[in-house]
Parts: sequence; structure tokens; C-alpha cells
Amino acid sequence: MSVNFLNSSSRMLAGTSMSLVQRTTTGRRMMMQGLSASPRTLSSISEAYAGKLHTAFETYRQENYSRALQSRFQKDMKDAIDSDHDGLFTVEEILKVLHNIGARDCLSSEQLRQMFGEISPSEEAERIPVATLKKLL
Repeated sequence: MSVNFLNSSSRMLAGTSMSLVQRTTTGRRMMMQGLSASPRTLSSISEAYAGKLHTAFETYRQENYSRALQSRFQKDMKDAIDSDHDGLFTVEEILKVLHNIGARDCLSSEQLRQMFGEISPSEEAERIPVATLKKLL
């Protein structure tokens, strides 16, 4: 008796008729909805910004952490971004890391502030809890 072991992405590709683009778009939309502190979803503009941020981090992960676990990458990036270890990401901290990983043109500070404002619609929208933004990594 032979047993075939397929990884989860192979099973997903084999068992569904959705295209890769549809699955990626649907997955990103679900991820972005999970980012918002309120039940509402992000605007299409902020969703695009979040997608750009995710793409920048994912590109860096593939180039520099291809043999590491996703959790290792997330921990290293969290530590790099949250330089003051207060449990919050700021716009400036993220911009600094984007600059360091070669993605300085990914997003402007205004774009990040708009996205942060939708994620955390409070008076201090420039600070996002680590757990909230960790979903982008």
C-alpha cells in the first residue's frame, strides 16, 4: 500500500477550482478584515496599502528567510520593528524597517497613517498593537 503525502498547498490546489489569483485575493481580503480593530473592513485604498506592506515583507522573507520557519521571520521582524519594545508598532518604526530591508518606496508615511487610522480608529492611530499588525508579516 502506498501513501501519498501532499503538502497543504498541493492539497488546496488539487481540491479546488478557484484560480491562484482568486485564492490569493480572497485570502488577502480575509487577512485585511482581521486587521481592523472594529468589525468593519478596510477601505479599498488601505487594503491596497496593506497588500503592498505584506508584499514587501514577504519578498524580504523569501530572499532572506527561505529556509527559516515563518514564526522565526515574524519574531525577528517584530523585534526589528518594535525597537522600543513597548508592544506597539509606530509609523516611524515601520518606515525605518522598510528602509532597512530595501523597500523604502513601498509606502509613504501618509499612506501608513491612513491605514493605521482605519485599523485603529482612535485618537492615537499612529500606534498599532504588535498582534494586530503581525498578521501582515
